Amino acid sequence: MGGLRPAVIGMIGAAVVSVGQTVFLPEGLAAVTAYPLVCSLAIFALMAVLTHKKLHPIVIILLSALLGIVTGYLQPA
Repeated sequence: MGGLRPAVIGMIGAAVVSVGQTVFLPEGLAAVTAYPLVCSLAIFALMAVLTHKKLHPIVIILLSALLGIVTGYLQPA
């Protein structure tokens, strides 16, 4: 039974990696430089900084929603 636990953890980890690749990188690594991912990471970084500066959570949620909508409209075709 000692080898069963590492095998189960390995199988769960392989499933996480497989599903993560399918969901987050459907076109492969070309999706890493895609406009939506770059905008999402920029919004996340800005909100992380504002969270660290103790801005009210409702303001952070509203600002991130507004930025998400704006970047959605500005997305190149």
